[in-house]
Amino acid sequence: MAINFRNFIVHRYERVDDEVLVGMVNRRLSDFEKFRSEILAYINKG
Repeated sequence: MAINFRNFIVHRYERVDDEVLVGMVNRRLSDFEKFRSEILAYINKG
């Protein structure tokens, strides 16, 4: 999901509807939370 989301934003940023973007983020919020947790775990490890 994250790769598809990134590709969508990067390649269509000039046409992204704010409501569509917010909807995508809200539907997949757990992906962002998981990513955040993984980054914090990595930082705290080092």
